[in-house]
Amino acid sequence: MIKSSVFAVVFATVAALGPAGAASLTYTGFVVDDKNTGTFPTPAVTVDDDTNAGFLTFSIGSSGVSGSLQGFMFDTSGIELQESDILNASASIAAFQSAAGAVSNLGRGVNAKGDYDFGAGITDPKFDVGLRIAPTDVSVVPFTFQISTSVLTLADLIGDPNVPQFSFVRFSSVSGDGVNRDTTKLLGATTAPAAVPLPAAAWLLLAGIGGLVGVRRFAT
Repeated sequence: MIKSSVFAVVFATVAALGPAGAASLTYTGFVVDDKNTGTFPTPAVTVDDDTNAGFLTFSIGSSGVSGSLQGFMFDTSGIELQESDILNASASIAAFQSAAGAVSNLGRGVNAKGDYDFGAGITDPKFDVGLRIAPTDVSVVPFTFQISTSVLTLADLIGDPNVPQFSFVRFSSVSGDGVNRDTTKLLGATTAPAAVPLPAAAWLLLAGIGGLVGVRRFAT
């Protein structure tokens, strides 16, 4: 009876700690188009994958200088998407494009044209997917959307781990005079995701309970 009760506690505790299969990817090292000067929003772009849910959740936020998100482009290892693949967007998508290695201009000034000092430098990058977004302040509430993992996986966003894939964000931010608006184009690279391990506390708990079971057997 004690043994079954103990393992019931173990199961309930581990279940409460959440799934161990979750993983996340971040885009880091954002660099600004060389035509931009002064200060600009700092983007925070992540993609979360919960294997139990079956979705990738993209989240685009910002900090620092105030600005409105207006565009997002990203690489998918050449996989082309349909607009219907974009689910649960937190703000309206004004335009959508997907063409392997060919997306760079989403209209209304949302384009990736420019020079970016990323390592050896990148000029006029092109992407696999692009979204022009109705201007949205993402400093408090990020812009989010989902894509089913049956369509796209984290591995597709990484491609060859030795050759970084990129994302692009375009902001419209308030300039120094507080009235006029400047545009900011930023380019960042993916970092490889890592599965979220079972917390160390859970393993310690399992070890401790295992010891109790051993003591119980010894005593009987």
